[in-house]
Amino acid sequence: MFVRQSSSPGRVHDYQHSRVFQVNASNGRKPYKERDLYPLLVSVVKQSRSVAPPVGILTSEDRDSWTAACERLRADDTNAKSLEALQRSILVLCLDEPAGETEPWEVRCPLHMLVGGGKAQCAGNRWYDKIVQVIVGAEGDVGLVMEHAPVDGTVVVPIIDYCCTYMKKTAKHKLDPPSCPDDKPIKLEFNLSKESLDDIAVAKAKMEELHGYSPATYESASTRMFLLGRTEAIRSQCTESDMFCREYLSGGLNMAEKDAMLRNAIAAHKEYASRAMYGQGVDRVLLGLKKIAEEMKRPLPDLYKDPGFLKSVTFELSTSQVSAHNDILMTFGYAVPGGYGICYSNQCNQFRFSICTRHCNKETSAVKFRDALLTTLKEFGNNLVTLQKSKL
Repeated sequence: MFVRQSSSPGRVHDYQHSRVFQVNASNGRKPYKERDLYPLLVSVVKQSRSVAPPVGILTSEDRDSWTAACERLRADDTNAKSLEALQRSILVLCLDEPAGETEPWEVRCPLHMLVGGGKAQCAGNRWYDKIVQVIVGAEGDVGLVMEHAPVDGTVVVPIIDYCCTYMKKTAKHKLDPPSCPDDKPIKLEFNLSKESLDDIAVAKAKMEELHGYSPATYESASTRMFLLGRTEAIRSQCTESDMFCREYLSGGLNMAEKDAMLRNAIAAHKEYASRAMYGQGVDRVLLGLKKIAEEMKRPLPDLYKDPGFLKSVTFELSTSQVSAHNDILMTFGYAVPGGYGICYSNQCNQFRFSICTRHCNKETSAVKFRDALLTTLKEFGNNLVTLQKSKL
């Protein structure tokens, strides 16, 4: 990963068995090489044989609950120093124990990255406040969790792409013999009061916890052509797409009619996407006006209370395209409890999707969604190929 250059050493924090260690990633002048970091990480593993209280799980709480828990922790000087050290680190490296999952890799790995495994075995081995957490599992699962508030996936994926390409190029290089840097890992201690232990217990309890209509659908559009631009919402559900889906499923269209309606829906989507990218979307400005009214203690306009508006911003499908050159796929959660989070990557010879939904919700199913998506894409492909052949 990239190491920030500064007058003080860049610091990486390692987690294993919920124990936290501060590891200097440079000697103050230049970053350490692989041979320098290796013995430091081995030392962390050797010092982490026993399991510590999972303080990191507190960072998975909602912001208000975590803020209150953090203030209680800071009341102790030792805790305050450990929290300060974590805040100043450049990234967190999580060294996870075997999760013992029997799910297929496609399910096990994203679940492991996002929440620490199916039963959240490694949830305490995280610090979700950090922008970058690199996760290395004992079973070979490797990934990165990013904190979305300050950065978008379109920024993080090129970094991962660079790292993957670098590892491929250097995979056959012979590493120099391990060195013994003067820096040693520093164990960060936490003195936990009864209140803090209660906070951890509540957070841990929380971690262990096809539909026939066109839902409100969010798709992200990049507005980075503007200064400080981030994203705008593309409302993928529109009249044209809804009409196409209904008529397509009715079975009353011939091949040419299906093709015409599909292209009409695509054209409508492209037009809205283009407007959103050029700053002509509606969601960000409406959100901004709402927040201004709240900050000024003014009553919200009736628009924000309208049932139609409230339904339109309940995004049951939250989607995003984040493509990469290497074999990388991003995963993110759903926006509402009864919804889906879908990230997809378009590559030269394949589409790749990650589908995330709430396991305990009886109305949703990632497996059924995957099957329906696969069937639909195959039908689209067959129809387009057949129609193309008929024109030859």
